[in-house]
Amino acid sequence: MDADAFNTALAAMAARVATASADIAIKGALTIQAAAMGNLHTGYGVISGTMRRSIHSSGPFPSGEGAFTAWVSPGVIYARRFELGFRGPDSLGRVFNQRPRPFFKPAASSQVPVIQAYAARTWAAAIGG
Repeated sequence: MDADAFNTALAAMAARVATASADIAIKGALTIQAAAMGNLHTGYGVISGTMRRSIHSSGPFPSGEGAFTAWVSPGVIYARRFELGFRGPDSLGRVFNQRPRPFFKPAASSQVPVIQAYAARTWAAAIGG
């Protein structure tokens, strides 16, 4: 194989890996989104399902040479209080003693092995051609 053919093959592999990385980023975010939505069920303090419906993913966004990022987050303002809890007065002077009811961090933590396995398979396929 001459240098030009090698460079062409290497560039093709780099393009396949970049495409795979973008796929891994968004599928990872969607996996976490589904797990977080699943953690918000009726017995978990959910009244209307608005927070569950507000969880959305976006991306993939380029974040470096061949690297991609995707975001997943709840869209309602009270999700942080639900996840972390809140004690004390708010900006209106109302006093709260809300216990934490984590739904997002456990979802993300539980899906890391799933995403890592998917990434390994996807990158191996991209490198193998």
